[in-house]
Amino acid sequence: MSLSSKCRTAFGSRLSVSLPLLFVILPAHAQLIYEENFNTDGDGTRYFTEGRAVFEVDTHAANGIIDQEGPVYWAHNFEVSFVGVPAASPERRAVWTWHHTLPETAVTPEALDLFDAVVNWLLRDQPNAQVLFSPAPAGTGDDILVQRLQANGHTVTFDAAGAVPPATSVDLVVHSSSSTIGASRFTTYPVPLLTYNGPDHDDELVSSIGQAGAVIDLGPVTITAPAHEAAGGLTGSFAFVNGEQAFDTVGDSLAEGSTVVAAYTLINTAPVESLATVDAMIAGTTPSTQTSGTVTAADLAAGANGVWAGNFPVPGNPTGGYAVVGTGQLDVITAGTYSAALGVDDGGRLRIDLDRNGLSADDDVIIMDGTGGFRENYADVTFPSTGLYAFEWVAFNSVGDFGSEISFTFMQGGGNTGPVNPNEWDPLGAPLEPPPVELEGTIALTVYVPDLPPVTEERPLVVVIEDGDEGGQVFGGGAFTGFEGTGFFAGAGLNKFPGGPARALQLNPVDVTGQSNLKLSIRLAGTDLDFETSDFLDILVDPDGTGPEPFQRLARFTAPSGNDKFITDGTTRLGIGFQDITYDLPAGATQLVIRFECLTTWWNEIVALDFVRITAGAVTVDPFISVERSGTDILINYTGTLQVADEVTGPFTDVATGVDQQFTLQPDPQVPHRFYRAAGN
Repeated sequence: MSLSSKCRTAFGSRLSVSLPLLFVILPAHAQLIYEENFNTDGDGTRYFTEGRAVFEVDTHAANGIIDQEGPVYWAHNFEVSFVGVPAASPERRAVWTWHHTLPETAVTPEALDLFDAVVNWLLRDQPNAQVLFSPAPAGTGDDILVQRLQANGHTVTFDAAGAVPPATSVDLVVHSSSSTIGASRFTTYPVPLLTYNGPDHDDELVSSIGQAGAVIDLGPVTITAPAHEAAGGLTGSFAFVNGEQAFDTVGDSLAEGSTVVAAYTLINTAPVESLATVDAMIAGTTPSTQTSGTVTAADLAAGANGVWAGNFPVPGNPTGGYAVVGTGQLDVITAGTYSAALGVDDGGRLRIDLDRNGLSADDDVIIMDGTGGFRENYADVTFPSTGLYAFEWVAFNSVGDFGSEISFTFMQGGGNTGPVNPNEWDPLGAPLEPPPVELEGTIALTVYVPDLPPVTEERPLVVVIEDGDEGGQVFGGGAFTGFEGTGFFAGAGLNKFPGGPARALQLNPVDVTGQSNLKLSIRLAGTDLDFETSDFLDILVDPDGTGPEPFQRLARFTAPSGNDKFITDGTTRLGIGFQDITYDLPAGATQLVIRFECLTTWWNEIVALDFVRITAGAVTVDPFISVERSGTDILINYTGTLQVADEVTGPFTDVATGVDQQFTLQPDPQVPHRFYRAAGN
């Protein structure tokens, strides 16, 4: 096979694709100075590790690890039984849209009939079952289900904190939205499970995180899989719960092969998915309705809470698609260079009038022109003098949760690529301590809601997952793929065994004296199930190897917010398919040392690194592509430019995918196949 310098790899979009097809070629004209592929153990010779260990599940108890359902380790993949999340579901699972506070008067007989059908499917029609309800009922919505189970002849006992009972003594678990007891106890529990605790759906590996207490008018619900046993013979559409009520919902991403038994339809305003749409509403070329308001800090939240606790509501409380434009003034107390951060769900922009000649596109500081969960991007801002500077803060929402924040470091010099935390950053407004850059007065907000025909969104009401023996797979399951050769280094549950707090791997010094345009390329992967903002993978560099701790941070991968469980460096979101990522290295480096530090806190919080390269000289974009499944969708991870064609021979055209270097491909029965490739310069 010959590969041109433009197209490095391509693949068809049929859902039979199961493994990444990838080829990595060094940037054109770049000189390879160093390479580490981890295919053999080089600890103590090629690199040095700190906190290296492996504890398999069958050794956990003997080593004081009592609450992990998979191996925990900081080691090579060939030292561990399995790097990833075992894919097979431990038993039948059902994800149920409900809430423990639902009033009895709002629940219809048809809803209870559907509940009976789902329970019967979970139990395989077993009568007189032993049901563990977790925790004890905390509202009328819980009471309704408990009473229904008892009326159908089942015995219900209530869960308490601690180890779950032996699986042989329980026939069904019901996990309520009121629960604060560790949901991971049920993740690999080989007992059928019905759950309506939205924030724990990822912990239980049944879907991505669902909303908690979302106030929704479901309207008529529809049986979407009438032939499935969990539908109990129900067909068509009917009222499920009357009126607007609070619900814990199913997540946006489902386990591969799961079945949506019933669904509801939301009618939303038209989505806002780009800054071009925002600017068109501001200019009046796209019709919109506007609502005004003010806030005392750059911190808005409508479901996506970000880092800071201000969480001002969006004026008018819009739903669906909208944009918020904030204007105000920064008061610079001490001139100099400071790092700024913009956090958004979905996208946004920050402009600062540094030349004081009026705000325009020339004043762009941070642009995040795409959709996705709450994430941050960073930039250094140099204020030439003290005094007031006008700024414009834009954030937009496609559908669902929304949030946006602006933060500044209170340390001069810049170079901070996050994550945002109180030790180094302040929110713009309501500062934690007197900052060098603060908000003057308030921020004036204008909310733009597009005056366009509404759009409908079908949402899952009830989702079922078969037992692993019947082909069922958990959400986010599977082994890591796309690594170079046979080996890579990985970590999971890194605070669960001695040697912390963070684990490290440090490469031997590399002589780069006199080299220019130095780049670090590395292949990275990670699960997207359960990370918190305290988890991280840091990529650190010491330009001259002087030690003991002169390291600069090139990048930090961490969860962008408490609601988003994947990890990202603000640009690239990791998945279980390895991705190739390149960073600039400091100019003038001599004896270059690269160090990786990592902290994860649960067995399914896994990060991995592979194929480290240092190059020098002229560089073009190194195209890379890999694929992974997310439910019935395919996630395409890439660098360079993503292109698509109807035939493998082309012609190929560019795909507009925003800045996340990830594209979601959904099945389309009208399209027999498509071919995608990553192209470089």
